[in-house]
Amino acid sequence: MVRKMMPKAKGSPKLDIARLHVERGLVAQSDTKTPQLIRVTAATQDIVNGCIDLTWENIAVTGAVVGDAFATAQLILGKAEDWLASWEPLHHLIAGRIEALDQLASEGKASRLTGNMAYTLFASNLVDYAEKYRGMQRVTLSDYEAYADVQLTTQESGKWTVPPYFIDSVAHLAGFVVGLFKWRNGATDQFANHRR
Repeated sequence: MVRKMMPKAKGSPKLDIARLHVERGLVAQSDTKTPQLIRVTAATQDIVNGCIDLTWENIAVTGAVVGDAFATAQLILGKAEDWLASWEPLHHLIAGRIEALDQLASEGKASRLTGNMAYTLFASNLVDYAEKYRGMQRVTLSDYEAYADVQLTTQESGKWTVPPYFIDSVAHLAGFVVGLFKWRNGATDQFANHRR
């Protein structure tokens, strides 16, 4: 489909995943004797618009769809250099906030945590991540503003285009900030950074 939409593109296509909506998680069924099938459908209304709509659904062994789609997203075909250029005007703002947080930490007005401490807090309040999912090496935070140094693991596990432990590692900071602050009541409040 991508080759038909971009027949003159050289090299591998560049894809941006956008408008990802996960309505509910895909949970492994307890009956391991019956296959658990999912279908990912890719469709486009206009082959020249550069957008592909994706839908994830549970299906029965007959091929019939079971319930509503559990996730949807859109793939946008484009040029990586265009996306990088679109971020350039924001770079100084982000770099400035990182510098400000570092300054606050050096003055003792912001917290600087090791990755081990951050994941210990995660484990005691939300979820205990396996080692390969622990990408945050250091977290610097003040109130609801934070940044993290992230290192993706070189440990291999399974065959993936993008391993789920990479995705988790780059998203942990959002969960850390939202899920672990004093205003949150762990007994009654739960947050997921992928919901709308």
